[in-house]
Amino acid sequence: MKNIFILNPHAGKKGHVQKLEKEIHSYFQTHGGNYEICYTHHAGEGKEIAQAHAEKGEPLRIFACGGDGSTFDVLNGIIGYPNAVLGVLPCGTGNDFLKYFEIKIIS
Repeated sequence: MKNIFILNPHAGKKGHVQKLEKEIHSYFQTHGGNYEICYTHHAGEGKEIAQAHAEKGEPLRIFACGGDGSTFDVLNGIIGYPNAVLGVLPCGTGNDFLKYFEIKIIS
């Protein structure tokens, strides 16, 4: 299964997203696996990136790495695609979205 990480470089504290990118690379170098990191540059781009990957039909884990807006964009990009599941790596300042849902950790 392919893992897509959609990172918002403007989310949260300065340098947090860049640190996360290094951790993602390190994890996959150690454990193997298929992954891709994409950066957003404007509002709504997370939806565009997620939808473009989901349309290909292959099984995907798509991770929103940013704040609530990033999560909302990515979620809207994968709605209706049964081959794609959403993961959230909170990098925003508030992350209110996750406060209202049960957290599940999948390894």
